[in-house]
Amino acid sequence: MQSKKINTKFEKSVIILFIVMIVCLLGMGINITVNTANNKNLISKSMSDDMVQIIKNDNPSRLFNDYNLGEILIYNDIEVFFDSRADLYAQEHIMQDAISFLFLKQLNSESDSNFLDVNNIIKKYGFDAFVIIKDRPLYSYMKCLPEIFECIFEDNDCAYFNLNGQEVPHL
Repeated sequence: MQSKKINTKFEKSVIILFIVMIVCLLGMGINITVNTANNKNLISKSMSDDMVQIIKNDNPSRLFNDYNLGEILIYNDIEVFFDSRADLYAQEHIMQDAISFLFLKQLNSESDSNFLDVNNIIKKYGFDAFVIIKDRPLYSYMKCLPEIFECIFEDNDCAYFNLNGQEVPHL
């Protein structure tokens, strides 16, 4: 079998562009890894030591955690609701409920409503505390209801809330 020669400038340009893209992607991955290591983190998404200590001291009965914070909580011996091991949470609709809750959007196709019932999720799983990344819709929702969700602590990336025991308004 003979290999085909690359003759045109276009073919050469496409190959060079492809190689440059691969090198850039590898460079970005290496950069993220190096930054994570330089910050003395085991994972790229972390929370402050103060946040971890406050959650440990508070010792909530049932903590709802953001998907991307599961690993750091597990590493610090804090029980998680869910994390990136999605296969562990798929069967009982835990993953679907949790993502719906984080984004305040009904993702359960079996539901009769297009709206998410926040009270229903809180009651279903018995949550009394929440640790949420600040760019999530759930964070904004909780910040707007301080009489229901008390913000105990915030760092640069996430916030920790306690439930004050009141009913949550329907969305």
